[in-house]
Amino acid sequence: MAKTEKNKRMDNDSGDFRLMRTQTAEPFFCFRCQTEKKSKLRAEWQTAQGMKTICNGCYGFLLSKRTGRAG
Repeated sequence: MAKTEKNKRMDNDSGDFRLMRTQTAEPFFCFRCQTEKKSKLRAEWQTAQGMKTICNGCYGFLLSKRTGRAG
């Protein structure tokens, strides 16, 4: 699995989100929406309970909520 870190970070109460892009679409489980996903793009962050992964859609929603753009 070849990961490359995209230049996007978002601080939150739980730490920094890192938006990660892989070369090929890979399956993962989104911690926030509790759905099995397959994508090249995902957000990850380290917590006391371990690494958490969320899908790009959930990341975008949290980012827009943080900037006051969520509907």
